[in-house]
Amino acid sequence: MRKILLLATVAALAACGGNATKKAETPQTKRPQTETRTQTAGGYTAMRVPTAEDKAVFDEAMKGLAGVTYTPDSVATQIVNGTNYKFLCTARTAAREPMTYRAEAVVYKPLPQSGGQAVLTSIVRLAEPHAAADARPAKAPADGRATGAYTAMRVPTAEDKAVFNEAMKGLAGVTYTPDSVATQIVNGTNYKFLCKGETSTNPPMKFDAEVIIHQPLPSAGDKPYITAIRRM
Repeated sequence: MRKILLLATVAALAACGGNATKKAETPQTKRPQTETRTQTAGGYTAMRVPTAEDKAVFDEAMKGLAGVTYTPDSVATQIVNGTNYKFLCTARTAAREPMTYRAEAVVYKPLPQSGGQAVLTSIVRLAEPHAAADARPAKAPADGRATGAYTAMRVPTAEDKAVFNEAMKGLAGVTYTPDSVATQIVNGTNYKFLCKGETSTNPPMKFDAEVIIHQPLPSAGDKPYITAIRRM
């Protein structure tokens, strides 16, 4: 009888141990992974229709910019040390034969306590299926340069600076100082200036920038205007 009880006890213990082992070896059930789409710190929001407040920031930064009228169609924001606003715009030149194209303008609005105004930090003409009129190459220059090619960078002349100052006249929030320039013969002339930029914020921010200005043909009688500002 004792042998029978002993054997039963051993069998029961073995069964318990076996179950424990199986439980330990059983892999944990994997919970289904769900994809989360949270905005990365410092990332831009999705594009949306600009509010009245967004448009007020845009208008403050673009005030005084001549030669092209920009109408914001959509906007995304980015929280930094202040706020960046990325506007997708419809641009229309003020030329006698106006051109319309798409552009992206980035505006920086400092924190309220800094007391600074909104500043335009970059503006870029977006690629289009067909080249715009001011990008069409003219006849090959007499100096043998490849049609549409930029010259080598050089120190700006008084004439270059006059074109630069005319196009930048009225632009507030950032002061640009041209260090070098290259030109491109198109349906008129494009000027690519490498500049030092300094914002009017407190404290000011300093950076390098590329500013592209288009000077229409003299026969058009139009003033030069900014086509792109790229922060480098």
